[in-house]
Amino acid sequence: MAERGQKRKLELHTLDNKYQAVKAVEGGTSRTAVQEQFHVKRNTLSGWIKNSTKIKEQYESGNANSNCKKIKLAKNPDVEKALYLWYCDVRKKHPTLPLRRDLLSQKAEQFARDLGAANFIPSNGWFTRFKQRYNLTYKRVCGRDGNVSQLGDWKARLAKIFSDYQPRDIYNADETALFFKRTPDYASNGQSAVWEKQPKDRVTLMVSANMDGSDKVPLFVVGKSHECLKGVERLPLQYGHDKKARMTPALFTTWLQQLDRHMFLQQRKIVVIVDNRSAHPHVEGLRAVKLVILPPNSTSATRPVTREIVRTLKFHYRKMLTKKKVAFLRANETFTPDLLGAMYSLRKAWETIKPETIRNCFFRAFTADCKDDAKAFEGSQPEDEEEDDTPFYSATGLGKKDFKERCNPREEDLECSGPRADEDILTSAARKPDDTVDAEDEDTGADSTAPTMKDALRAAEVLRKFAMVNNDEELLKNTENVSDILQKKQLIHYH
Repeated sequence: MAERGQKRKLELHTLDNKYQAVKAVEGGTSRTAVQEQFHVKRNTLSGWIKNSTKIKEQYESGNANSNCKKIKLAKNPDVEKALYLWYCDVRKKHPTLPLRRDLLSQKAEQFARDLGAANFIPSNGWFTRFKQRYNLTYKRVCGRDGNVSQLGDWKARLAKIFSDYQPRDIYNADETALFFKRTPDYASNGQSAVWEKQPKDRVTLMVSANMDGSDKVPLFVVGKSHECLKGVERLPLQYGHDKKARMTPALFTTWLQQLDRHMFLQQRKIVVIVDNRSAHPHVEGLRAVKLVILPPNSTSATRPVTREIVRTLKFHYRKMLTKKKVAFLRANETFTPDLLGAMYSLRKAWETIKPETIRNCFFRAFTADCKDDAKAFEGSQPEDEEEDDTPFYSATGLGKKDFKERCNPREEDLECSGPRADEDILTSAARKPDDTVDAEDEDTGADSTAPTMKDALRAAEVLRKFAMVNNDEELLKNTENVSDILQKKQLIHYH
């Protein structure tokens, strides 16, 4: 005990200790027990609980240093957020480029002018506190995988965050590029396999699922334009567009806010893990979703969706696409894929993936060591196939293993989110919770190339005649059902 007239020495505690103490109290542990465990006085613990929201937000954002002992808020948070977003973009594109203090200060001054922060001064003290608030260190980044020990620290941190969530409430989301018209090269009708000039029409897919595989979030497709989908009354998947078919901060925010609304209506609380892409801003105002952004340079060792889940999705999609192509080829016709048909096939391929596949991928990401190779889990993935497709593989001249290996034509190396312009960064930094961009409010005017009801009725009649000539009772029954549905729709439309 301090002597009279002598000030009591102030004891400082790390953000990690504060977070653990707050979570312990919220978990039902008595305050007395928490005081003894963390060696703090009653008034200190009461202060932490009073500021629990601020402590949890800083710890779980991933930006704050868990070893810091003081939480000092920024005077110009929008300026610092814009600078941090710019820093992440540059660091992602040029991992080994040194970002000196003078360069960061100049960029901060530019953002301050653009955001109207007239009193901002990039002093030495500000720069030190900025680094502490966003946990930035000046160390050489070697290789693409970054610091393995940092990944290990993040796995431990994720484990603490996940302690309050059930596996069904832990989600992972990641983007992947897809050449939606491209099929693997194969041999047909006894001919040798020849590489065709493959089309480069691409989209970006947002793929997300929960840890136990019980919920696969509907795919989000980003294309280059909405013109090709005009006249479509209802799309099978959520769709957005960008001139380079890449994910953007506005599209990501829209997707996350819609997921948040969906979970809020279900009265659920979930956590969503995403990697540190330029298109992944911190989204404020979420009521049911906690967003966790992984540190820069993290590898796919901590992103389960980027492993077998995406590969399995593309395998099923390209298998369906190749089946159609082979059928048209044998009928001396040419099959031309389109975006709308691709979206329906993607939805079916996504529904095909079994929960066991997703569970194994999560287990692989969050329990295996970062150095483990894919061979450590070889054979752990389910086949996700129920029908006998031996005739299909025979028709392509490829075995199943060879076909599956050719279903990922170096798409994993493609960029799914481009670097942001300063205008985009400023918009993200100054974005308020209600500033949303809804991808569903797009123009869906008529398109002259869209099939009409007359075309659909003719096609159904052709199918019916084909089934009768070939005495195919199953096809005839299904075709007549289609004809009945079309006729009813025509009557409703007429009246």
